Amino acid sequence: MIPNCENPVWEQTFKFNVNSDLSEFQISIWATNKQPRANDMMLGRVSVLASGYKDGTEKDFSYRLKDEALNFKKDKKVRGEIQICWKYADYKRKVQPEMTTEESQKIYRHRTIRMEKVNPAETSTEKVDQSSSSIEIQDTKKIEDVYELGEELGSGAFSIVKEGTNKKTGVKAAVKIMGNYRNLEDAEEELESFNRETGILFSLAHPNIVRLYDVFEDAEHAYVVMELVEGGELFDQIVEKSFYEEVECRDLMKGVLDALVYLHHRNIVHRDLKPENLLFPTLSHDTLKLVDFGEAKPCQGNNLTDYVGTPDYMAPEILKGLPYGTCVDMWSFGVITYVMLCGFPPFDGENEATILCNIMALQYDFPSPDWDEVSQTAKDLISGCLAPQEKRLTAKEAMAHPWFAAASKKSKK
Repeated sequence: MIPNCENPVWEQTFKFNVNSDLSEFQISIWATNKQPRANDMMLGRVSVLASGYKDGTEKDFSYRLKDEALNFKKDKKVRGEIQICWKYADYKRKVQPEMTTEESQKIYRHRTIRMEKVNPAETSTEKVDQSSSSIEIQDTKKIEDVYELGEELGSGAFSIVKEGTNKKTGVKAAVKIMGNYRNLEDAEEELESFNRETGILFSLAHPNIVRLYDVFEDAEHAYVVMELVEGGELFDQIVEKSFYEEVECRDLMKGVLDALVYLHHRNIVHRDLKPENLLFPTLSHDTLKLVDFGEAKPCQGNNLTDYVGTPDYMAPEILKGLPYGTCVDMWSFGVITYVMLCGFPPFDGENEATILCNIMALQYDFPSPDWDEVSQTAKDLISGCLAPQEKRLTAKEAMAHPWFAAASKKSKK
């Protein structure tokens, strides 16, 4: 417990046993309310992956506090950062046997997508079957053979991202450098998840989905080479703007919806659609790309039951533990559209438990005056997304909704 002050300091040390270098730690910061029967308030949370460190490594990081429900309220911005110092001891990797020169050459694995130009006409909802990606396997190629690594673009608790330039084409990319799961003890599930995510991304080619160009591996690291996007998160733009004008919101979300039509036609569900996973490729902020397929999964009908996603954007059926499919992405799409148009989420409450109860009960409205200037057509689309699973709009149905149809008519004039 810390007394009221502007920059509180916790003089606490905690020890954890880390079974995998992808173990996740979640830290929540709360403001206590000593009034009788009053609720404490969550100020923010951070999620940290303990990855990529060797014995004795010590790192000092700043993490931005995030609480999706509170941050979008007009009178409450992101509340600051939390400083965390990590120190690792007795970090164990698999003991690698001595190898011959010939064997050592086989350590390097390389998967690459042929860098063909994406033609939006071939990835539209009308010609969705015509876009497929070609994958090449080259077991001994190193990342240095293909890319010139440049400046560091960012870093986190488990990886760093550097700018990379393809030596043959000159195309710039973002190279995420992380520990190689193949060389970590008890990391079979993480390796399976990594392979599933990269496998899905390799199969996709759509102008509103970030491209995966290459994956390289060596004895210590995996290098994931992605399309370079430089315009930042939709989350930050919502915080900066407070809300979007209806026309601008519609233009941005139509591209996102087209990506969902494309994914769902292929029986792929994203499962973590939120403003942080929608990025602007350029500083013009006129189009969005869907990123982070870590929770994405193939599905057939409503055959999934995993509890995954970000609570404020999770569909009721996930929270209730019911079977689900691609329809959960449409729920998240509706929540994001709602937030963009007014600056706060549809489901509110004094604490997270109340918010989740309201989500499961579908308790939301369009309060005045924030929604007075928003069209009834937009509200109807959102209501169609924030509906029970069996009545919810599909991505294809939403694309045919009058709100988006109006945008199509204007673009043809």
